[in-house]
Amino acid sequence: MDIQLLSQIIIPIATSIAGWLVGRRKYKNDMLCTMQATINMLVEKNAQQLLEIIEIKGQNANLKIEMRAVLAEDEAIKREIAELKAQFSKIKSITPKKS
Repeated sequence: MDIQLLSQIIIPIATSIAGWLVGRRKYKNDMLCTMQATINMLVEKNAQQLLEIIEIKGQNANLKIEMRAVLAEDEAIKREIAELKAQFSKIKSITPKKS
């Protein structure tokens, strides 16, 4: 076999194999970079949502405290109304009816 013929066959095969390997490696690197970028985006979004959840839980706790205060005030008003009704009934029973 002639060296020139051998180099005409082996060199293209070797370069095509090397090109394929380099291309494959670049594809895997690109895919890994894309996956890492996606993971970073999801981590950032998760952190933002976690902060929103914490803020909403704080607001919810404040609303629960305010609701308890309103319920306590409502109970006090109901007791006062009951007392006023009782006083009104006493006054009504004491005062003579006009005919």
